[in-house]
Amino acid sequence: MTEQINEGCRKCGTEDSGRFNRDEDVCDDCLIGVKALLIPVEGPVREYDLAPGLDALQEAVDGLVEAMPLPEFIDPDGAATAYVNEEGKFTQQPNMRATDFMVPGVGIGFGDYVAGALLLVGFDPNTGEHRDVPAKVVQRVRLIEREAA
Repeated sequence: MTEQINEGCRKCGTEDSGRFNRDEDVCDDCLIGVKALLIPVEGPVREYDLAPGLDALQEAVDGLVEAMPLPEFIDPDGAATAYVNEEGKFTQQPNMRATDFMVPGVGIGFGDYVAGALLLVGFDPNTGEHRDVPAKVVQRVRLIEREAA
């Protein structure tokens, strides 16, 4: 009989076998998900616990997902990405706070806008995995939220 070797979590590399889910090859912390921010069309910006997987992204934006890169001055480290509903302009209302956040003419084209909810998630460019949304991005969202009030 061969001994099974735990190489650690495929997301974060932890080797804490007491918190390791062998069926998923991830530790309990990574299985739970990441902290994201949701900018809805109406209502306050809120923290969002994003579970792993495409279904969770689709639930957050209420439909098919489309990734949008963030402007460099918002995310100079390339450590975050935004997700919107791919068909949002056909099925959802314009989201002016999300549009302001993306900065027309910089993050999106002049005259363009975001429709529906915008989900902001941290991103590890080396692994392609989601991470908690970076503090710099959270600060920018809070600034836009204060200015819109």
